[in-house]
Amino acid sequence: MHFYFDKEEREVSGPMPYTFGDEFLRELRMRCDIETVVGKYTDLTQRGNSYVGLCPLHNERTPSFHINTAKQMYYCFGCHKGGDVISFIMQKERMSFVEAVHFLADMAGLKVPQKEHLDEEITQLRKKILDMNRAAAKFYYETLTADEGRPGLKYLTGRGLTPKTIKRFGLGYAPARWDGLTKHLRALGYSTNDIVAAGLASKNRTGCYDRFRDRVMFPIIDHRGNIIGFGGRTMQNGETAKYLNTSENLVFRKGGNLYALNRAKASSREGLILCEGYMDVISLHQAGFDNAVATLGTALTPEQARLMRRFAESVTVCYDSDSAGRKATSRALDILSAAGLNVKVVTVTGGKDPDELMRTENGREVFERLLKSSSNSVDYSLDEVKRKYNLDMESEKVACVREMTELLAKIYSPVERAVYTDKIAQDMGIDRRAVESETENARRKLKAKSDKEEKRRLFAELRDVNDRINPQRPQNLKAAKAEEDIISILLNYPDKIDKIEKIVSDDDFITDFNRRVFCAVKEKIKKSPTDDVILSLSDYFNPDEVSHITTFIANTEALNISEDSLKNTVQILKNEKEKRLQGAFDSDEAFQAQLERIRGKKKNGND
Repeated sequence: MHFYFDKEEREVSGPMPYTFGDEFLRELRMRCDIETVVGKYTDLTQRGNSYVGLCPLHNERTPSFHINTAKQMYYCFGCHKGGDVISFIMQKERMSFVEAVHFLADMAGLKVPQKEHLDEEITQLRKKILDMNRAAAKFYYETLTADEGRPGLKYLTGRGLTPKTIKRFGLGYAPARWDGLTKHLRALGYSTNDIVAAGLASKNRTGCYDRFRDRVMFPIIDHRGNIIGFGGRTMQNGETAKYLNTSENLVFRKGGNLYALNRAKASSREGLILCEGYMDVISLHQAGFDNAVATLGTALTPEQARLMRRFAESVTVCYDSDSAGRKATSRALDILSAAGLNVKVVTVTGGKDPDELMRTENGREVFERLLKSSSNSVDYSLDEVKRKYNLDMESEKVACVREMTELLAKIYSPVERAVYTDKIAQDMGIDRRAVESETENARRKLKAKSDKEEKRRLFAELRDVNDRINPQRPQNLKAAKAEEDIISILLNYPDKIDKIEKIVSDDDFITDFNRRVFCAVKEKIKKSPTDDVILSLSDYFNPDEVSHITTFIANTEALNISEDSLKNTVQILKNEKEKRLQGAFDSDEAFQAQLERIRGKKKNGND
């Protein structure tokens, strides 16, 4: 039987701060064609050699997101974001350049090369933490099966878990000693600082002590197979926290991982089942529902929803049926739907959770029936609204219908809205046209609010990006746009470099950032004429700058500029430069003298 921490060597995956070679990036882009990657986040419609769809980077109702398959670039005319497949993942998943490359490499099954620019200190610490976690997991498991672990083993077997399941999930027990694990890891050669950095111990004035003591231990494994942390369930009653997780560190973030996804992603069952706790997941797996996962002691996050979307198209939410569980379910529905997942809800009645249900005589059969009869997210949400009101009172009935139509207003499909409009009208005993009218009012309000928020976001983003990457752009919009078009043409048609250099020079550029890009691109083209310059941008610029550059490279207008229109673009830039120079001098004489000097310099050096 495979037991994960018996393996001595495991590839360390994840974000590491180093640059990548052109050949690797070229292979990565070839394997991760942009329409396939983007298609995981939004529906795309093919139009010739292009694809069009609703932008996955901002909320919109009219498709403005375009993909140029020939260039493998995207551009949105709504939020004005664009770039290649790497910059898309950076923007969508809020990742750095390095993290996005690892994300795509993992998707494509490519091993990321480790180059000389690798930050050895961070990399070694990351590997050391993962190695310590594996050693800790083995220590906890061996303790569980020893005399010292009897309390933990009694608890797990009392919850109906078999020895096979306990071993399969690597469950263990943290001894009721202050430094049991710490002493063990020190004996293996790890320092106190390393153990603390891994979140396995804490330090105070008196010394170092184990973070987990007298707890049943649940190793947390990411989807790559790395043991990234632990959850511990106390054996004591009282004020001690019932569950405790590893403190967040270089490899562990509660909001970015899911329990048992490493196993659920390989399930032959359709979709995923989202539960609240570790025991729910383990009991379901033991009963054959091996597509169950759980959050790590916190509310579901958008990042976790996107992680699920990478491995499944549908999710069935199975939270507790109490008030807190229903509230968590409603919140989860919005997050999961926003991630593009088809969502259903299973409610285990009688106050039972999945773990408790699996320990009943016919628990497996009952849960299978519940899955088959599960309600979709709209039905569940409408039922939740009805629970809040006394429908025997006319005023509450009106309020109930109004809240229901607010839910309908969020449904994109007209057909689906029509179906639920009929259902509400029939269920509540009111005219269909009244429900339809109230829904349209709600949609107008929703659109007005959405438009206002979108404008605010775009303005804030525009200020942030431009101030940070090219702070001179807002004051020189016309010139900056011309500069970007020139750079875009140079990047897309590097064989035109001689012609471009004859009509435009570095001195013509007004914004310092774009001038730096222009010079770097020229240098790269002259140095390696056959290389793909776009792939080499990371050799000259940081990830944020690369993302900014690929945005204006991907702009459809820039891609379609012809050689003839280049001359007009250059003239616009030169006119803007002359206007700027003119405004910089107090007198016409000084301006003319400076202008003649510049013209003379260009005539002597560039003609």
